[in-house]
Amino acid sequence: AYTGGTTVNDGILLVNNTTGSGTGAGAVTVAVAATLGGTGAITGSVALAGTVAPGATVGTLITGNLTFAEDSAYAWDIADWTGISGSGWDLLTAGSLTFSNTLTGKLTIRITGTPANFSEVAKTFVIAQGSGTSGFDAANIAIDASGFSGSGTWVVQQNPGNANIIELVYTGAAGYADWASSNAPSGDASDDFDGDGVPNGVEYVLGGNKDSNDLAKLPVIGKDGANMTCSFVRDQTSIGADTAVAVEVGTTLSTWPDVYPVPDAAIANNPGITVVDNLAGTDTI
Repeated sequence: AYTGGTTVNDGILLVNNTTGSGTGAGAVTVAVAATLGGTGAITGSVALAGTVAPGATVGTLITGNLTFAEDSAYAWDIADWTGISGSGWDLLTAGSLTFSNTLTGKLTIRITGTPANFSEVAKTFVIAQGSGTSGFDAANIAIDASGFSGSGTWVVQQNPGNANIIELVYTGAAGYADWASSNAPSGDASDDFDGDGVPNGVEYVLGGNKDSNDLAKLPVIGKDGANMTCSFVRDQTSIGADTAVAVEVGTTLSTWPDVYPVPDAAIANNPGITVVDNLAGTDTI
């Protein structure tokens, strides 16, 4: 079996194996002018001075411990706005992620794609994950979205609930108004344009649309010991400055004195509210 190291000095190396390690057990070095891509797996460590580009177009690339050197790049493609990591958009899964970038030697994330099902609303995408992360600083990462069809803005962050998950967060040029233009063109957020019993604003938060009956998306009431619970799934595209979600609680049906705002990001018991990122464009509240 091949056990030596692999050096990619120029061009593109696509690792598309389906079993084992596509480059053997040794370490992989990707030079400045080179690109590492594919949908396979590498068990050795990766020292990246060039570009990593999971998939041939969109896909998942698995590596051992990966280090981003100064001036390295991540070519991130997105094909389906409502898809999932690894098939709707690129995903890099590494043993660990080390960011050795600086203000003068930034990692550049190049975003490209004209995705299906695109909507100019806020959305969070998992783009990389590992068993450990070190050196991450968003100030040392540049985003080049010149190859992306949308007109909103992007930022990169560590998942608030799990620092080993790296996310791109998109803020659309519009929020509820953009959704309503096609799903509720008349009335306001409290009206029910499609007559399915779910107000427009609630339908927006729950990921509904005018072409479906969205009653099944409404919160489910349950019981946990002596406590009453309320659970629902939030579409992350609804997260934005024009939307506020809260759970109101009371001991009678006439007054609701306690209000619990729902945070935008994943968090546990804050207070009484838990947000779980489903890593598929939705949160479970």
